[in-house]
Amino acid sequence: MRSYNFRMEKILDYRQKIEKDVSVRFAEAAHRLERQKKKLDTIHREYEKASSDRHGDVPSMQMQFLYKEKLRSQYLEQEKKIEETAEELEDIRKDLLEATKDRKIMERLKEKDRDRFETERKNQQQKELDEIAVLKHQGT
Repeated sequence: MRSYNFRMEKILDYRQKIEKDVSVRFAEAAHRLERQKKKLDTIHREYEKASSDRHGDVPSMQMQFLYKEKLRSQYLEQEKKIEETAEELEDIRKDLLEATKDRKIMERLKEKDRDRFETERKNQQQKELDEIAVLKHQGT
């Protein structure tokens, strides 16, 4: 009897590739989000350091004020980037769940198809054995 061949193997392969690609995108976005959070933390520490230094003459204090304003602006901008990346990550997570679901559907189809094939093969083998037994019984 012929060997098992899943008719929709190419579709399963395609869905596995999609899942892998989306998984890579998810990992990249998660890594990007972590880097952005670290950058936000660095800006925050710089701001705290600049706020604790309160000595010097008026021009130094003006420069310090401008520097703190720049850091505050960078902090707000970085928070916005983090929010956007977090939203992107959530969208990719949804895509990944969908891709995983699609792949699992195809794998279940393949499993059911293989089970059906194996059942048919066993039935065919049993039928052949029964025929051999009948022929032997008739021959004696």
